[in-house]
Parts: sequence; structure tokens; C-alpha cells
Amino acid sequence: MNILEKINENDLVNKFEIVFNYADAAFVVDTNGIVLKCNDKTELLYQYKKDDLTGRMISDILSPDSQQYFLDNLKKLRELKTVSEEIEIVKKDGSIIIVDRESFPLENREGVFSGSIILDKDVTDNIRDKENLALQDIALQASDNGIVITNKDSAIVWINSAFTKITGYSKDDLIYKKTSVLNSGKHDNEFFENMWKTILAGEIWSGEIVNRRKDESCYTEFQVITPVFNSKNEINFFISIKNDITEEKKAREREKIHQEQLIQADKMVALGTLVSGVAHEINNPNNFIMLNVPIMRKTWESVAPILDKHYEVNGDFFIGNRLKFSKIRESFPILLEGIEDGARRIKRIVEELKDFARHNPEKNFKEVKINDIINAAIMLINNTIKKATNNFRLELKDDIPFVNCNYQQIEQVVINLIQNSCHSLKDKNKAITVKTDYNKESKLVEIIVEDEGCGIDRSNIKKITDPFFTTKRDYGGTGLGLSVSKKIIMNHNGTLEFDSEIGVGTKAIINIPLEPNK
Repeated sequence: MNILEKINENDLVNKFEIVFNYADAAFVVDTNGIVLKCNDKTELLYQYKKDDLTGRMISDILSPDSQQYFLDNLKKLRELKTVSEEIEIVKKDGSIIIVDRESFPLENREGVFSGSIILDKDVTDNIRDKENLALQDIALQASDNGIVITNKDSAIVWINSAFTKITGYSKDDLIYKKTSVLNSGKHDNEFFENMWKTILAGEIWSGEIVNRRKDESCYTEFQVITPVFNSKNEINFFISIKNDITEEKKAREREKIHQEQLIQADKMVALGTLVSGVAHEINNPNNFIMLNVPIMRKTWESVAPILDKHYEVNGDFFIGNRLKFSKIRESFPILLEGIEDGARRIKRIVEELKDFARHNPEKNFKEVKINDIINAAIMLINNTIKKATNNFRLELKDDIPFVNCNYQQIEQVVINLIQNSCHSLKDKNKAITVKTDYNKESKLVEIIVEDEGCGIDRSNIKKITDPFFTTKRDYGGTGLGLSVSKKIIMNHNGTLEFDSEIGVGTKAIINIPLEPNK
């Protein structure tokens, strides 16, 4: 039996005791809406004494905007219809609250409308909370930054429209999904461990992170993650504000590259000036050494037999009062050879410097087979290769078209790369592989020199083509070979790139267009 059936059994005022202990405000009104009785909760809610309300129209405490609702609802009650509505009540102090009102029509034994029971529940805070949330939602949706709210398990519970534009995902794609759906794979576990350690400690985390869009493309964002606590000071949610900085970052990278190019150009001008001023001064005395060493060798070859006879007759003797003939007899030719090798090295360094610093080296281009260049280069340094490895491999494609290039310059680059690979090997069982290939779509000829050597540290990869940077001083490296090689390939409108890993090896990759001038 419901409350209405119980009340209809006897007079409505006496049976009001049934709802007297109702948890919220309760009224009994007559057919015209005059308050016959109200409970104690009305005093607490509306600040009026019960005597102040009894005998008055219940509509007297309604706000002006709610007056018409009362008249409309009274008509429905007279038709014995139950009415539910949200209305505004003006409290005694003039403040307005919102109540969820349920009005139940009462009828006498003859079935005629005899009044109403009205139950009011204060929902002001709930309504205003909803309004505030709606306003906040509008404000957050209007933000240009992507905003994501997740629970403590990283499941997404809310996103704004800016975030859907950034990622390409719709709301339905992401709600209740883990944020790992955005993982680009560009960050290691340590990165995310540090992030979670920070936010789970109740601290704000901020930083750059690379995420993945729905179309699989990656973008960079600057993200700020703020923990949200409940009344028990426990973390319930995380709010992430995301600013897509992909284009900004690209612009910064372009500017950085431009600045590096300007610095490099300035270095090249300075180097060119240095080389042009110093090369002549170095070459003159060095040419004198190179011309005189052969004379000294012939002189020694002529004098040595005479000294040998003197040694046989008279025994050992000092030369220059310092060294015995028996010792210098074998070492003197080696000393001459060392002087000659040193002079040739000086000449080579000066020539490499001049080639490197020359602004527009002469382009003696002709159509050649790239495999012929590779084979010629290998023939020239065959002894070096044999000393370095027992596993030298050639994988040359046969169907490569003719390439318009400077034969000697490309040969120089290949020799330099193979020599570098030879010097990097610590074991003759380690391999060096030289490959050629042709990409018909891009019309690029590819030369790869790959070794199983000691490898190059990642931090040095970008430096190895800088002038005078070398990791092989022990082998007589000048730090100019790769610089010159890169410049040669650039003059052919090609690229020279390196991929290396310590302890695994290094791969040098050359790409040259068939027609460099086009």
C-alpha cells in the first residue's frame, strides 16, 4: 500500500502524521493550495516557522519565475495527476534554492479531489554543480590545448574536442581506453617509470613526449599532468593538458640546421684562407725532402759496399761517433723509407686540405659503370684488405645503369670507406661487405660498405665528417678523409650516411643520382 492509499483512508490532515517524519520538507495543502500543515523540516529548509506557513498559499514562497508552474500544476492535481518538477523557492532571508518537488493529489471517499501532499527535496547544490560542470565543460572544450582526464589506472574518462583534432581519434575511440593507445614507441620504460613515479607521488609532471595519432603518424606535444585528489587525499584522477608543438619543434630544428650551416660555411671560408696561405709554405720544404730522399738512398747504395769491405777488414766502427755500422747497416734504408713516407703523408694532407677547401672543384664527369669503380678501388687496396680480414665479400648487382660521375673522386671515396672498415676490425674473421644496387623509382645508385668492426659511438656519428675529427689517430688518420668524401658525394648531388653500433659494426651508405646535374 503506497502513501496515497494510506492517506485516503481517513481525513488528510490527521493522516499527515504518516509523512510528518519525511526526511525533507513536506506539506499538506487544500484544493486551492493553502498550507494546512507542514513538518519540522520546512523550518530548517525555508527558515519560516510552521505557523508562518500554515494558512498561507504555498505559492507565496515561490520565486516569480515559478509562480506560473504552480498554477499549471494545480490544474493537473485537480485532475488527480501526480506532478514532478524542479522549482525555485525564496527563503525567508531572500536567498533562492532549487527543490525537486513531488505533488500527490488526494481524493475523498467519493473520489473527488480534496487536496495534495507536497514533498520538497533541496537539489540546489546538485543543480548548481551540474551547471558549473556544464560551464567548465564548455570552457575546456573551447581550449586550443588538448585536455584529457584519466582515472588512476590511466583509463581515459573525458577528452575535449581539441584533443580529437590533434590525435584524429573520436571520443568513442578513446573513452575508457588506456592512454597507452597513444604510445609511439619512441620512449623507453625508464621515461614512463619516472613520469608515473612523479604523478603518483602527488606532484605535477611536465615535459615533451612523442605520441602516435590514429593514422599512425607521430607528433610531439608538451604535456602537463596534474593529479586530482578526493576528500580522503587519495588520487582519483589525472588531468593532462597537451600542447601540440610538432611544427614548432620542426621550425626550431630547421633554424638550428640553418645556424649550423652558417657556422660551417664560416669555418669553410676560414679553412680555405688558411689552406691557401699555408699550403705553399708547407709544400716547398716538403718537396725538397721528397726530392732529396731518393738521392740519399742512391748515395747510400753506392757507399754501402765500400763500408761493407771496410767492416770485413777492420771490424765494426762508429759512424758519426754515435752509431756502430753493424747496427745502422740494416736500419738506415728503413729510416730513409720512414722519411719518405712522412713526406708523402704531409703532401697527401695538404692535397686533401686543398680539395676540401676548394669551393667549386672541377667536375670531370663521364658515364661509367659503378661496379668498375668498386673493382678498381679494391685492386688498389687489395693488400690492406688481405691484412685486415679473411672475409671480404662483394655483392654487386649486374643491372645497374651507367652513372655520370667523376671516376677518380668516387674511387677515392670508396677507397677511404674500405680503409676505414679495415682499420676498425679487431679480428681477421670479422667481415667487410661491399654492395651495389639501383633504385628504379628514385633513379639512385647505392653503394654500401659494411663492416663487423668496433663501431662508432652514437655521439660521434654526426661528427665523423667534420674536418680533423678522427677516431683513428693511431693509424695515421688526419680527420679529413670522410670530410672530403662527403663533399665529393655532395658535389654529385648525392648523400653519404652512416649507421653504427658499438661492438657490432658500421655501415656507410652512398646514394648517387644517375645524372647529378639534373
